[in-house]
Amino acid sequence: MRCAFDKKSGYLVQSKDAAGLAKGILDLLRAPDRAREMGLAGRAAVHPKYASETLLANMEKLYLELL
Repeated sequence: MRCAFDKKSGYLVQSKDAAGLAKGILDLLRAPDRAREMGLAGRAAVHPKYASETLLANMEKLYLELL
């Protein structure tokens, strides 16, 4: 799973593309509503997999399997 889906929960920028990164940052600074929407979309995509409850349950399951 990718954490950022281009233009839905963030902008995908090639590594070492400082101009592309700057453009994405400026776009979000100029459109705070879009920034908020992307932030919420990113959280919704990542939270189910990485919430502390999920991580703890997965760790407990692994621990019990290893016993």
